[in-house]
Amino acid sequence: MQSFLYILLLAITSLSVFGAGDIILFLDMNNNPLEIKAARKGAKKAGDKLVVYPTKGKLFNKETAMQLLETTPFSVLALSGHDGGGSFSGDRGEELSKSDIEFAMANSRRSLDDIDTLMLIGCNTGNRHQVYEWRNVFPKLKLVAGYDGYAPLGDRPAGHAYIEDIIIKRDNIIKTANAKELKNKLNSLRHLYDLEIGLFAQTSDCTAGVVTSEDYYFRPLEKDATQKFQTFYDPKCKEAVKQLGKHKKLFMEFFNGTKEYVPHKQNNALKATYVYLTKNEHCIRDFQSDYPGEGLKPDPVLMMRFYDKVKKNFMHVYKDSLDGFAELFSKLTYEQYEKHFEDKLNLLKNTHAKQVSFLKNPNEFTEYHKQIAGELQKIIDKFLKKNGKSFDERYFKLQEVAVDHIHFMMLLEDEGILMKQYAELKGRLSSAKDYENFKGSERIKFINMFKNATKDELEFHKSKESPTREKFTELKTTSEKLLKLDHNSSRLEIVDTTHQVYSTPSWVFGEKKESVVYKVGNLLNSGLYSMDEKLIPFSWHDTIIDKKSGKMKDPQPVLDSYYRPENLLQEENYTSY
Repeated sequence: MQSFLYILLLAITSLSVFGAGDIILFLDMNNNPLEIKAARKGAKKAGDKLVVYPTKGKLFNKETAMQLLETTPFSVLALSGHDGGGSFSGDRGEELSKSDIEFAMANSRRSLDDIDTLMLIGCNTGNRHQVYEWRNVFPKLKLVAGYDGYAPLGDRPAGHAYIEDIIIKRDNIIKTANAKELKNKLNSLRHLYDLEIGLFAQTSDCTAGVVTSEDYYFRPLEKDATQKFQTFYDPKCKEAVKQLGKHKKLFMEFFNGTKEYVPHKQNNALKATYVYLTKNEHCIRDFQSDYPGEGLKPDPVLMMRFYDKVKKNFMHVYKDSLDGFAELFSKLTYEQYEKHFEDKLNLLKNTHAKQVSFLKNPNEFTEYHKQIAGELQKIIDKFLKKNGKSFDERYFKLQEVAVDHIHFMMLLEDEGILMKQYAELKGRLSSAKDYENFKGSERIKFINMFKNATKDELEFHKSKESPTREKFTELKTTSEKLLKLDHNSSRLEIVDTTHQVYSTPSWVFGEKKESVVYKVGNLLNSGLYSMDEKLIPFSWHDTIIDKKSGKMKDPQPVLDSYYRPENLLQEENYTSY
């Protein structure tokens, strides 16, 4: 409630300063007061209202920003920060992604038709692909003003003039009827040839009661004069995408560790690939099925260019988890290794026997899952009693809004881990009830599937994973490799260690710790190997560790609760069905 009142007060005090026109919501992750000053100046001249968040001296909080997005009736959205694939970050704390904004707008009751302008103040924010993506979020956009390359440094007057001019001339630009008129208006923007502008604008004409619109793209620094102002569709796409395979091959050499990336010395190689991808991502989306190199995107390339900083941040946050896992290996004895293998075989044999019993007596199958469903329901009831009955309503509301974005449940600061646990419980309850409701031949077919799968798994363990001294010695080297990993480790060392952890049989630490192997493998794979955005935020391409104190600058460092040492290594015992 206090958070809501703060947002309401922020909106009221911000709105009271300016005119009676449209509302501009300015979300600042970059901490640049000169940009805010330019926006204020432009809003005052245009007679528009300006809402700035966060206010001077405050840190950026994603939850507050998303509530402002939901509740503020803005027509113009301005985002300032370092951009990577629509995810903005900077010196003011947390980052905000395009997906976050999409989620907030889906949760809002207002119409998206009123939002006609985006100001994207960051590098590579206004290239064609980003415009495609943003128009999926705001379908009625008429103007997207960003950069098709590097944004100017925060203290450059040319960048401030761009912000001011867009706000002042926006209304005039979006009411343009034809291409010639639009081109003249865009050419009136100051410092055009000092900035790598990428700008989308839509004309709108009403003749004889019929409304027509055309989409245009403006890049004043384009070397080819015919390409400076053109229709939004790029006729050069097919030729551009032919280069995709070459860039993919170069990137994969660094990604797989066969070529070690040295910052600054080899900067131009991946930099050229990154620039190529940001300029042609819209082409790749339309034509990539015809060419090699599918799936190559700018963000992983950027993260690889700054991999030394990514590693430094990763190790600062997750090193305790890796060392804890290494310690488990160091304490493992050959006798335990043999015993855990036998325990796993016995468990599989018992499961196999249970499936055979179910096949002979289908009613036993039904009763078994009725019992499981009942036990799970008791756990859920206890969970709701502890966390409040409204928890169930919040979960379903979130699920309804974010069908294609379930990971949002994991991103909520205060209750993300609870949402995750609750989702797992609901999923297991649903599965148990599904099994309970199987009828006749469907049930027998299902049981047979489990019977065969269990049999295959038993044979696999007998032939491939039986313990030997040689295998045990090889496993023990995993501990040594993990302990050696730090921010100075080469890419090849990281790739090799990741593969070795993944090749570790899940049962080596016993039934209660089976999931630990998967967790640590996923931590390394999603983090340092594949650089998944869920574990490696975009902001980590720049170091966020204070050099003097050695501590994270961000007061709320990104650390998925799932991968905290105490959760990563906790004992777990999942029921086998």
